[in-house]
Amino acid sequence: MYFGSIPFHARCTFTCVEKTQTNFAFDLGGVVEYYPSPRTIVRVDYGDTLVKFKTVGPTPAFTSSILTPAQTIHNLQFSVGLGWRI
Repeated sequence: MYFGSIPFHARCTFTCVEKTQTNFAFDLGGVVEYYPSPRTIVRVDYGDTLVKFKTVGPTPAFTSSILTPAQTIHNLQFSVGLGWRI
């Protein structure tokens, strides 16, 4: 996430960047619904959000020896729901 530039009084303890960066994201998932009777439902949701981060390293404005390598993050999501209709 990017909210703006780093204030002049902030101390950069991690890797700092001087411009915004857009990372690739992909959301994959599915739903299975089962109707055991005309008035009830069982629902199972599964999803995975993949985010590929680019390599981030020292910039001219922030001289730091920290280099964050490129990586892909998975955010797994799972839910089960039961429903009953009057």
